[in-house]
Amino acid sequence: MKSNKVTIKEVARHANVSITTVSMVLSDNGKISAKTTEKVNQSIKELGYIRNRSAANLRSKSNDVVGLIVNDISDSYYSQIISGVINEIENHGCMIYLAECGSRLQDFKERIRAMSRQGVGGIVVCSNDHSSHSHERLLVQTEIPAVYVSSHSIESNIDSVFPDNRYGAKIAAEYLVKQGHKSMAYLGGTPGSKSRAERISGLGSTLKKHGLSLKPDWIMPGSTDSISRQVQELLSAYPQLTALICDNASTTLSAIYGAYTTGRQVGNEQYIEKQISVVGFNCFEKSDVPISTVNVDAKEMGTLAANYLIEKINSASHEPFTLLMQPKLSKANPKGKMALNSKKD
Repeated sequence: MKSNKVTIKEVARHANVSITTVSMVLSDNGKISAKTTEKVNQSIKELGYIRNRSAANLRSKSNDVVGLIVNDISDSYYSQIISGVINEIENHGCMIYLAECGSRLQDFKERIRAMSRQGVGGIVVCSNDHSSHSHERLLVQTEIPAVYVSSHSIESNIDSVFPDNRYGAKIAAEYLVKQGHKSMAYLGGTPGSKSRAERISGLGSTLKKHGLSLKPDWIMPGSTDSISRQVQELLSAYPQLTALICDNASTTLSAIYGAYTTGRQVGNEQYIEKQISVVGFNCFEKSDVPISTVNVDAKEMGTLAANYLIEKINSASHEPFTLLMQPKLSKANPKGKMALNSKKD
């Protein structure tokens, strides 16, 4: 006899029926024939499947709590997503169990286990993507309905709502090339990040189309604390660089400060000596900071993810989906200028 890690997929395969049929038998909705129900129940018994009741709880209204796991509550981008999720969940008469997981994979997995023990009806995962996919396997094993927002899962039965990162990098590169830039760097993010990898791929292919290249030395991961120093070293070693594309808001701020220390100016999109252009992902959309940004409607993304989760919880026949949202480029004010030259000691 197997452990409670036996999944609905295994039961369906053993009984030679669809996953939807197994779900309907488990929810006892009365639409499955007695013969099929008996066959499914026999497979459940033989495999030792132990039903996780969290998904059924919300359907029966015995549990109206939905989990929301967030990497960093203080981040302005994620706070917009959180707002969209909470508003939509509350509109459906449910409550939110909010948990911050930080950047450690183990902490993320602990939040999933805690929510599973509490019997939440579903989970929205709003977190930086990790290099390991063990947390996704853990979600599958718990059989709690889940939706990823902002990043996406490699598990086919975990739904995802996320930005088209390749397209975002493409429109950023096209804009900079049009302004006359021929050498640009990509800064920030972690090497295991899927969104970062997609942006670098989009940037590289777009530059190649224009006969330009993205040198390996011009792709620099790093934390907020290290980016400023890395930018100083990068611009000193490669003075031909005229544009910086930044992974997120904190990286953008650090990159601007790093440019400042090398005597560069930020604010004129067309290259002139001593000036540098900066494009940031998901930052300063309504700010006076003279940089261009690539943004997606984060609040709408959260609303859609919550809506799809509720649909998934309440429908045994819900088909897995992936929703790719298209980012937009907000150009810097051409008259804006951030003077970064200063008298050095």
